[in-house]
Order: sequence, then C-alpha cells, then structure tokens
Amino acid sequence: MQTTQHEELNTRIDMLKDAISFCDSENDPAIKQREVLARYEAQLEALGGSQGSLLTLVDGTGTGTPRNLNDRPAAGSSASNQYGTFTVHYASEKQTAFIKSLMDRKDLRPLEGSVALNVARLREQVAATQVNKKAASAIIDRLLALPDLAAAAAPSVRMASEKQVALIAKLAVQKDWSTAPANSFERAAIENIVAGKPVEVKRASAAIDYLFGCASAPASAAVEAGVYVNADGAVYRVYLGQQSGRMLAAKVEGDEFVYAGQADRFLTSASRKMTIEEAAAWGKTTGTCIVCARRLDVPESVDRGIGPVCFAKMGG
Repeated sequence: MQTTQHEELNTRIDMLKDAISFCDSENDPAIKQREVLARYEAQLEALGGSQGSLLTLVDGTGTGTPRNLNDRPAAGSSASNQYGTFTVHYASEKQTAFIKSLMDRKDLRPLEGSVALNVARLREQVAATQVNKKAASAIIDRLLALPDLAAAAAPSVRMASEKQVALIAKLAVQKDWSTAPANSFERAAIENIVAGKPVEVKRASAAIDYLFGCASAPASAAVEAGVYVNADGAVYRVYLGQQSGRMLAAKVEGDEFVYAGQADRFLTSASRKMTIEEAAAWGKTTGTCIVCARRLDVPESVDRGIGPVCFAKMGG
C-alpha cells in the first residue's frame, strides 16, 4: 500500500514539475502561480519521503509534518503566508450541509485513528458551522471516497445454485404441490423456479424440503399432445417432457408459452382440442406454430399459420 502511495506521489510531483517547466518555457507572467506550484512540489516531495498518508497535509515549511484537516485556524482569525496577511473564512452553508450529509450516510470506520481527519472534531465543527473553508474541499473528497453505510451493512444475498434449481424443477413435476398455500414462500419459490426466475438460496432450500415432503404426483391421464382450450378460454399447449416422460402443459399467454406443469392439472373433461382454423389464425398473428412452438419461416407455412407436419397432425 505504501509503495502505491509513493508511486502516486512521484507521479504528481512529475506533473507539477512539467507544469512549472511549461510556465517557464511560455514566459508566463503569472509569477506567483509558478511560485505556488514550486511550493506544492516541495511539499509533495517532503510528504513522499515520509510515512504519511496521501490525504495528510504538510505545513508551510515543507518539512513533511502531518497536519490534520481539522487543525486549521478559526474562521475570522488572521493568518499569513508569503503573499501577506489574510482572513480565514468558514465553509459555505452548502459545503457544510453536504459534509454533514456525507457523514450521515458514509461508513466512517476507516477514519478511526486517522491522522488526516478527526471525525469527532469534524462533527463539532459541522454542528457549529465552523468548518474551515480551505479544508472543506479536501474533507469532502475524503468522505466521498468512503463506502456508503447501506453498502457496508447490507449482507450479500446468495442465490440458488444450478443444482438447487434443477432439483426443484424436477421435483415440481414428480411431486404434488398443488395444495401449497397460495401465499407461502415455498410455493412462490417453486413457481419462480418453474418460470425461470431467480430465487434466494434460503428460499430454494425451504422449497426443496417442502417438495420432498409432498406425495408423489398422480399418474398423468392419457392426454395426447396438442393444443387444448378450456371452458374459461385458457389455452394450453400439451407436450411430452423429455426428462420426466410426463405430459406437460405450457399456457399460451399472448404470443408466449409459459410453463404450467403437468397437463392433467390444468385440463378437465370440458377441455377441447383447438381446431385447425384456430391454430392457423394464431400462427398468422404471431408468426409461430402453436402446436410445436417453432417460428414459421417458410413462406408457405407463414401464409398458412402452421407448419406442414403439425398441419398434417391436425388433420389438414
């Protein structure tokens, strides 16, 4: 860490030297500005040879003596430098208010024992609106670099692993969880996993424990693959699950297919198969075959609204 600080100091010193050289080469009439740059160069070199922090100040002699940002003359008092005597001013109300807001929302623990900034003293100065104007900018920069309290306090949220997600998806098909309370977080976790949404690891673990305690799902009735319309108008695409070997259902919502679960949970004796005309109309509107859920890209299929194989399966 110390090496990095010294490297940064050396870089700043080189930049100041370049600035001074530029002023000399351009015959800049602002002699006092050049003198200020030279003085800061001396201060940085002194600090670079010490063990101080980048944010500590050095006194006007360039000796490298650490100086606290709070250790400034009181506003209204007189001070002097090589240019003469001047009056010390307080920071503006906006600066003071901003410093206070930063102190309220920043994690100040990294400043404990800091040579550069005394937090307790700064609180007193802020309360009395007596922050030194010259130190205000450096104080603000130091506080802005600190982490927010919310970020420091908020625990990291772990999400369910791929194995947990895969297990829940598998158990959701094998187990009968239809009796899970609608507002329970176990049911919400299962439904989110089935829908492909993220779930926190704790909720995933609870969902797995719940599913293992559920009875096995009843064997699927002899439901054929196809598209079904329920009495309430809900449309389901039924297909054979490759891993489970069960007939599964995806609800048709707009132009999307949303996985629902085992088909026999959603089809009733009142369910009917969608007609070829209805399937074709849906396909023409969405550009997708409702039977196999594939995009229609052959001009003939696009015009018909259904693929040739599915068209034949539906008796076309």
